[in-house]
Amino acid sequence: MHERGGLSLMVLSMTGFGRGEVERDKCSATVEVRSVNGRFLEVNIHMPEMLSSLQPKVVELVKARVSRGRVNVTVGWKGGDGQGPVVDVDIERARIYRDSFLKLRDELKLTGEVDIGLLLNLPDVLRYQTEPPDPDLAWNLIREACELAINGLLQMRRAEGERLCEELNGRICAIEETVSRIEALMPDRVKWAKEKLRERVEILLGTHEMDEQRLATEVAILAQRCDVTEECVRLHSHNKEFLKILEKENAVGKRLVFLLQEMNREVNTIGAKADDAVISHLVVDLKEEIEKLREQVQNIE
Repeated sequence: MHERGGLSLMVLSMTGFGRGEVERDKCSATVEVRSVNGRFLEVNIHMPEMLSSLQPKVVELVKARVSRGRVNVTVGWKGGDGQGPVVDVDIERARIYRDSFLKLRDELKLTGEVDIGLLLNLPDVLRYQTEPPDPDLAWNLIREACELAINGLLQMRRAEGERLCEELNGRICAIEETVSRIEALMPDRVKWAKEKLRERVEILLGTHEMDEQRLATEVAILAQRCDVTEECVRLHSHNKEFLKILEKENAVGKRLVFLLQEMNREVNTIGAKADDAVISHLVVDLKEEIEKLREQVQNIE
């Protein structure tokens, strides 16, 4: 949780890493969890074949605590004597291979020797034997290691989330200031538009009498067309909502993406309405800030 400007901002990044290791009864389980950003939750498990029956349980552990992102979980196991798989050499099979090769060489009058490198590459001369661990013991150790790894992952994601909060909050403040500058410029902009309209009408009418009532109607329509007060009010509202969403502890990334789309729509409307060089420049600034927000929000859970 990060506090800034009276707000308690709580977001999680989707990038992180955690590691857990538990040892008991001469056995040990190691779990590493890595996550990157993704639209949905995708969990990939890598673990020894002899433990594959536990894979669904590991997936459920992750899903219980992570909402979005691509998560890779690597499970390692050492059993009994603290060693991994045991290599067993089939001496009798190797002897049969050797005798067969020597007989073939002599019968066909070939040259060459049978060396250990040749024998080791033949099928079933070397066999990797791993004794399956006790299922209950294995699951208890893997579960504990997985919880430790997820704790580490979330801690890193939370720290990265705090950094993102700083940047997001700063950009929202910049947008607020820019919108306020546009609001301050609008009265003069509307006044200037009215004067230009009157000048154009006077030039067109020449010596003819001006219909003041008709002119007032046209001026009101023009003022409505170039007035962006409503859009600015909605942008202020969106900014407040953005910061309120950041206070939520649950997954907020998708909601922020939608809100940024609404903000971008309001800014486009301001740009279309305000035929003014200064305001157009400020609109470009707003679009740049919103685009930077969008890029950063992509990494929020």
